[in-house]
Amino acid sequence: MTAQPPYTEKVNCYLVLEASSPSNPYWKGARIVRMTKGKPSLERGQIAVKVNLNVPGSIFEELIPTFDLDISPENVIAPIDAELETTS
Repeated sequence: MTAQPPYTEKVNCYLVLEASSPSNPYWKGARIVRMTKGKPSLERGQIAVKVNLNVPGSIFEELIPTFDLDISPENVIAPIDAELETTS
């Protein structure tokens, strides 16, 4: 029996983040609001970060894999503040 070659799976998702709220003293910094597979809709004060992961099959041998990611401003999808024009 021959050994299986190592494989890598490509996984993509979006993390939706909110900034801290001055009205809530217990909430400091950014927090993850949700994760979606497709491009998310955003509310005021939220940003989306697209995450592209190349996951090696060997990672599933670890109890809790850990990754450190740094987010730069040019990789953030910001909400568009637009007034919708209505006709009557």
